[in-house]
Amino acid sequence: MSAAAGAPLIVPGSAVAQALALGRRIRAEVGPAGITGNILTLTPAQERAVTALAEAILPRTDTPGATDAEVTAFIDTILTGWLDDDDRDRFLAGVDSVDEMTRAAHGSAFADCTPEQQAEITARMDEETDRLRQDPDEDETQSFFYLMKSYTLSGYFTSRPGLQALGYRVVHQDFKGCVSLGSAASGGCG
Repeated sequence: MSAAAGAPLIVPGSAVAQALALGRRIRAEVGPAGITGNILTLTPAQERAVTALAEAILPRTDTPGATDAEVTAFIDTILTGWLDDDDRDRFLAGVDSVDEMTRAAHGSAFADCTPEQQAEITARMDEETDRLRQDPDEDETQSFFYLMKSYTLSGYFTSRPGLQALGYRVVHQDFKGCVSLGSAASGGCG
C-alpha cells in the first residue's frame, strides 16, 4: 500500500503530488487543533457519506483507517475554506449523487450499505474515473470520485496516523541542534 501511495510522489507535477502538497499546507495552517471534527459545510447525511467513502477507500486494517486520521474533518476544512464556490458545489453534488446511486442500486444510503455493496459502488465510480482518464477529451480530475480519492489520500497521508502507517517516525519536537559532546576538542557550538 505504501509503495502505491508513494509512487505518484516521485512525479512532481502529478495531481496526487499537488493534492498532498495542498494537504500539507492545510494541516500546517489549520494545525491538528483546528481540525476538531466540528463539521461546517457538510450536512449530516453528506458527512456520513464522506466518512463511509473515505473508510471504503482507506479502511482500518492492521493500520489506522481514514476515520482514525479524521479525513472527513479534513475534507470539510477543504470545502469550507479552500475551494471556490463552484468546486465546492460540484463536490457536494457528487457526494449527494453517491447516495442517490446507492439508493437506486441497493435501497439505502451508501453509509448504510454492506461492505460488499459499498465495494461494488466504489468500483463502479472507479471504472467511470478510469473511463474518463482514457478519453483524451475528458478531464478525470473533474470527476467526483477522483477528487474524493485525492482528498482522502491527502488527508490521510498528511495526518499523524497516516504517516505512522507508512512507517514515518515523527521527529521529537524538542530538537537541540547545538549540544556539546563533552569535550572542548570536539568543537562545541560556540
